[in-house]
Amino acid sequence: MEAKTKKKIHATFFVKSKLAIDKGYYLEAMVLEYSYIEGRVNRIMELLKMPCGLIDNEDIYRDIGLNAKISCIQNFLQQNNEIFMKSKLNNSTMNKIKKWCNSRNERIHNLYKNIDNYEKLISKNMKLAQQGYEYAKLMSEESNRLKGLFKKNSDLLINNRLECSNGQEKELKPSCVEAIKWLKSN
Repeated sequence: MEAKTKKKIHATFFVKSKLAIDKGYYLEAMVLEYSYIEGRVNRIMELLKMPCGLIDNEDIYRDIGLNAKISCIQNFLQQNNEIFMKSKLNNSTMNKIKKWCNSRNERIHNLYKNIDNYEKLISKNMKLAQQGYEYAKLMSEESNRLKGLFKKNSDLLINNRLECSNGQEKELKPSCVEAIKWLKSN
């Protein structure tokens, strides 16, 4: 895809998401934001050449949940690698994004259970949609920062090979490595 087209897609996302929030279409905004955040997480993993980003079978990669992918990025953040020194991402922020994703999923997937309470949930939905917009911006900025960093320093990743399984693998529930093993065996 052309760089111009990609920029237009990203710009359109922010316009559409903001418009949905402004017009009170909070659930729609959250659907857009979740999709965008997942795309940026995938891009960050691809840029970092993370094991999840190198899976040959796209179906397997797609089946790994967003929270597991975020856990992989958190694992890398904990390594205090120079790649993340200027990053706005940290464990606390990534935990907030995971919490937002879980809240968004609960709100979207349990909508039919709470249809009678929909009006009461509007202010919570508005807050979630606004948070999602900010997290989407943050993930966009980080993927752009990493892309620029690797363009300027193409050997940076070679000298700082990041591995998903660094001894903290068991703390990730599930880790990328465990998720891949499980998905490949089933």
